[in-house]
Amino acid sequence: MRGAALVVALAGAATLAGATEELPLPEVATALERISDRSTIELTTTGWRSGRDHTKPIWFVVHDGKILVQAG
Repeated sequence: MRGAALVVALAGAATLAGATEELPLPEVATALERISDRSTIELTTTGWRSGRDHTKPIWFVVHDGKILVQAG
C-alpha cells in the first residue's frame, strides 16, 4: 500500500512539474528512480456507502521525470 501512496503522490508532483516544464525536485527524482523498474501498483479505495475495499491494478511508466498512468 505504501508504494501506491508514493506513486499517487509522485503522479501529482510529476504532473505539476510537467505543466511548468521544470525539472522535478531532487527528492521526487530520487523517488522516481526507486520505482522506475516497476510497471504496476494496486490501488485500493473504500466505498463511501458500503465501506468495502475495492482494489484495482494501475499501470504506470516513469519517463523523463514524469509518471504516465493508465487505468482501466
